[in-house]
Amino acid sequence: MIVVQLMHGFPARREHSAYHDPFMVVMARFIPISEAKPRLAEIVRDSDDDDVWLLRHARPAAVVVSARRWDALHEEIEDLRDRLSIVERNGVTVDFDKIVAELGLKLD
Repeated sequence: MIVVQLMHGFPARREHSAYHDPFMVVMARFIPISEAKPRLAEIVRDSDDDDVWLLRHARPAAVVVSARRWDALHEEIEDLRDRLSIVERNGVTVDFDKIVAELGLKLD
């Protein structure tokens, strides 16, 4: 198992009213799928603290994130889209993909 730190351009975790630094360091673990199968419950539990990248033939195949983090990511995307619509309504057009790129987000 490999453990690394990743910088993300979005909050790692977010409570309803408390926002964290958007450039918070998030730990990530990389585990071959063959090692992950018998440890699935442990990996899901660990996803509360770390993103867990599952590797197939040493290449990323999937990422396990906690439900709370997943919700926070989708909420952040919704917030960005809301801000974009306000800017567009005021007559200033900004490409959504450009904003995402400037913030360092990946929406694959």
